[in-house]
Amino acid sequence: MKQAPAFNMLPNINLLLFYAIALFPLSINNVVSQSTTTTVSSTLYRGTYLIVAPKTVRPGLPYAISVNILQNAAPVTLTMKIVDSDNKSYAQKVQEDLKAGSPVTVKIDKVPNTLSSGVSYNLYVKGESSGNTLFEQSNYLYFNDKSFSTFIQTDKAIYKPGSTIHIRIVAVYPDLKPYKGAANIKITDPNRNVVQQFSNATIDKGVIGKKDSLSLSLVEEPPLGDWTISCDIDGTKTEKQFTVDKYVLPKFDVTVKPPPYLITTDDLMVTVSSKYTYGKGVEGSATLYIQRPYYFGDDRQRMITRTQDLDKNGDSIFKITNSALNEVQLMDPYGGSLKMVATVTEKLTGTQRNGTADVTIYRQKYKLTVSKPSETYLPGLDYAVSIALTTQDDKPSSVPNDKTIVNITTTYTFPYAPPPPNTTNWVSIRERVDNLLLPLNNDGTLTYVAKTSPGSNNLRLDVRYGPESDPITTSLYVDASKSPSQSYLQVTTDKTSVKAGETVTFNINTTFDLPTLTVQVMTRGYMVFIKNVNVKNRAAQVKIPTTAEMAPKARLIVYGVRPDNKEIVVSAMDLKVDGLLQNKVSISVDPTRTEPGKNVTFTINASPTSYIGLLSVDQSVLLLKSGNDITKSQVESDIAQYDTTGYSGRWWGPFNRQKRMICWGCGWWGIGGKDAATIFEKILLFQDFYVENSGVIVMTDAYLYREPIPIEEIALQSQESPSIIALAANRVDNGGDGLTMASSRIRTKFPELWIWMDDLLNK
Repeated sequence: MKQAPAFNMLPNINLLLFYAIALFPLSINNVVSQSTTTTVSSTLYRGTYLIVAPKTVRPGLPYAISVNILQNAAPVTLTMKIVDSDNKSYAQKVQEDLKAGSPVTVKIDKVPNTLSSGVSYNLYVKGESSGNTLFEQSNYLYFNDKSFSTFIQTDKAIYKPGSTIHIRIVAVYPDLKPYKGAANIKITDPNRNVVQQFSNATIDKGVIGKKDSLSLSLVEEPPLGDWTISCDIDGTKTEKQFTVDKYVLPKFDVTVKPPPYLITTDDLMVTVSSKYTYGKGVEGSATLYIQRPYYFGDDRQRMITRTQDLDKNGDSIFKITNSALNEVQLMDPYGGSLKMVATVTEKLTGTQRNGTADVTIYRQKYKLTVSKPSETYLPGLDYAVSIALTTQDDKPSSVPNDKTIVNITTTYTFPYAPPPPNTTNWVSIRERVDNLLLPLNNDGTLTYVAKTSPGSNNLRLDVRYGPESDPITTSLYVDASKSPSQSYLQVTTDKTSVKAGETVTFNINTTFDLPTLTVQVMTRGYMVFIKNVNVKNRAAQVKIPTTAEMAPKARLIVYGVRPDNKEIVVSAMDLKVDGLLQNKVSISVDPTRTEPGKNVTFTINASPTSYIGLLSVDQSVLLLKSGNDITKSQVESDIAQYDTTGYSGRWWGPFNRQKRMICWGCGWWGIGGKDAATIFEKILLFQDFYVENSGVIVMTDAYLYREPIPIEEIALQSQESPSIIALAANRVDNGGDGLTMASSRIRTKFPELWIWMDDLLNK
């Protein structure tokens, strides 16, 4: 442990600690609806090998594939190469003595840095045994030059003319170990003029800018606007913007606190709170404006204005009756929303500041939600969904237990049957499950396990609560996954997220008999785990110890091969792993409250030889603009970009996998896919538009099934697709009777940056 030196400062500063460690239009007319059926392929598949590889290659990083020899009497020698379109080899690995039933990971320790974005690359594999070639295959690789992460930190996000910009730049590998090299840094003004540059700046322990060596002093009349810091490390550019403007720091902020939601019969209670940056309530008055967030015709005239004094705590509670809201037609009987703008005027100086908030209006107090564990279900296997009765802000319902009965109806749709003789009418068989009346748990939730029907195409779940005259309803529609042999595999676990070091148990169930399954784990586009597990009575279990290498997300892929038709059956699941930041850093301040001119001691604990960067700014600066710092979520988000198992959604329903919600009590289920291919790999649909799930390449001579896309499905949903998507932001209209935001007069001298220092812990 090492103590930082003491500093003289004013109270109530905000400490920020940073540390680094060692759609297109489509129209198809006159489409005839046709059925699609899944049939067993008549093609004979050998089913001798299966290779799973990341589809993305990155320079300077390892590249690993999993190889599973499914059947061969003699050992196999595998040759793996990364080649270009001219068959020039850039990296190679030879693995000998591969045996059937023993999957392994074959790894290229480091892909050469000479790979560039202007070249097409392929993964080439060749298997040989006893002098014979068993297989030889190549597949296109996506090139991504992101092989390290760069983070830029400044002391503030906004600066006055004449002030100094302090900069730190951190470069790390995907495992957050310090990057080694040099950087070229440029700072440009809003007119794109280079104001200052640092050439071949050394990256020391992953950091550029130690001892405040990376800074820029602004002149008294610089160009105002957004300036850019550009950092180029080995051809990879990272940018960060900061603002230069003539501003004054605010002395206080204004917070508008409406209720979480409104019912159409409710009064509106709003609290306006105004505090100085040191915590004391503002003395003055608050004016509250209530209106709709948008204008139509004479809606601009529909506004309620109230003015009240703030109490000694800087708060004022406004009560707007339901009749007052209805009088100016702000309360729509079918719901809607309201916008509230509060202007606080300081009594002593007349300084004004604003705060805004919105509230949503609902017709009913409660709502029903149904959460599906995956986008598709597996016919013949259980499909558990979570049903919840909550208030509109997702709080547990307060309805008495004897009244929390929900009505559940499940409807299955089966494939179209051929038309009877001498007719052209296709027949659709529907099986409707009897209505179920089930009680909710004390917390208003219920796990409903649907016993799905084998051979079904889809299911619809309808849930209803309340009286017939005014029920609360919700529905869920789920497509079935497809398999030519009606063979499916399901993976579940009770843990949605774990900490690195914990062991996770996965339960596997199948609808067919097979002796073994292969389990593998991918993270950050890299294979980290693979093994075979035995299957008994169509069930298996595997325990996987998690590591920091798997953070922030790992993907489990489980597959098996049917012995008869060599069909690959697969399931996948994501697991959130907490433990990306392995260096545990803590900071303490003594004293936590002091007077001007007194010393303050910061004590920082971290791993030995850690580089420590310390930043402390006044809270008032953050009221103007933030985004200058490096946050944990920013680091996690950046590291997640190395993952090739992300999902690129599209605008039509059957392939649009939204964020999965976790069922209460039903565990975490796998990732849905229409078929084995969509779970495994990225599929080219139209031009350059892709769907992807597991983000891997599959090389095999087994049967990897892909369901054809029905023509009517493409036509129907493409006509519904938007050719242009526009987002409109709220704006303030200063004309007519619209609300005009008041300008603020605030003191001009204020110490903004308190601490910008760094040090190295030696013990």
